[in-house]
Amino acid sequence: MHRARSVLVTALALTILSSVASVAHAQVGWVELDPHLAGSSSVGFLPVSHTFVQGSNGLVETFTDEFTPGTHTLARVDAIAGDCRASADNVTFTVTAGKWTTVDVPMTLKDCNVNINITNPIGGTCAVAAGPMRCLQIVVSPGGQVRMCDPMFTFPDPQGC
Repeated sequence: MHRARSVLVTALALTILSSVASVAHAQVGWVELDPHLAGSSSVGFLPVSHTFVQGSNGLVETFTDEFTPGTHTLARVDAIAGDCRASADNVTFTVTAGKWTTVDVPMTLKDCNVNINITNPIGGTCAVAAGPMRCLQIVVSPGGQVRMCDPMFTFPDPQGC
């Protein structure tokens, strides 16, 4: 008798737990951001680095892909694109409960480094391209840092670009 009661209670508990999980699962939807440079046909090559929502004191970073059903807006989505930050503002999407939503995110480049190549056409091709000349490069960062480097070396070498 106790064994039958125990089996019945266990079966009832599992049924309730699976029902609760199903209800909770049905009350959210998920978002996959598909970022790309605006005007580019190649979709999905920029890795998203940060997503932000608008908080009462400015932008607040969010780390979720799970949303309640309805319309949502991400205040900003950032990605890294080479020496630049790619960004999109006010990305709006609608989430359906229990479904994945793919959101197209066209991004523009911001905060890019400016690279100035210093060459000597009379002296020949740069050594980085198998020539005899040691050419230099000047890199100006968005924050105003200016540095000169040798393209023959790579980061983390202090001389490298």
